[in-house]
Amino acid sequence: MARRAKMYEQTDIEKLAANLTKLPEKPRPLTIEQAIEALRPAILSLRDKGYSRAEIKDILAERDIKASLRTISKIMEKNDDRDDGKDARLSSS
Repeated sequence: MARRAKMYEQTDIEKLAANLTKLPEKPRPLTIEQAIEALRPAILSLRDKGYSRAEIKDILAERDIKASLRTISKIMEKNDDRDDGKDARLSSS
C-alpha cells in the first residue's frame, strides 16, 4: 500500500515561516578567547587594582575560566589606552 505525502496549505507555511523568524537567537558557547575578551573590562579593572597577571589567572581559574598567562597578557595589551604612548599629562608640556 502506497503512502500519500502530506500536503500543506500555503497560508499555513507562511504563518509558520513568520513564527520561525520571531524565535530568539539561541545562546552559543564561547571559546576561551571570546570569554576572556568579554571579561576584558573586569580583567583590566583587576590590573588597575594592583593584581598581577598570575593572580588574575588564578582568580579566573577559581571561577572555571582556564586561561593561560599568554591569553591574559594578550587581552590586557590589546588596544590598551595606557600602553599607546599618548599620556595626556605629558602632552601638555
